[in-house]
Amino acid sequence: MQKDLEIEAEFGQGSGKSKGDLDKDSISKRLEEIYKRLEFIDADAAEARAASILAVCLFPLSVPFA
Repeated sequence: MQKDLEIEAEFGQGSGKSKGDLDKDSISKRLEEIYKRLEFIDADAAEARAASILAVCLFPLSVPFA
């Protein structure tokens, strides 16, 4: 979370750069960091983990969460 705030501050209004001025290397590096984080937290399995947690809590999966 802190890293996200630092990056937003770096690329936000405070840096004097507009979103169109970001170079491709910076964007590529940021995307690589995001994908590494998603892999680290095993984001692909998040839905299955949530379903198993809800099943333990006896919430039926057919109930909408809205």
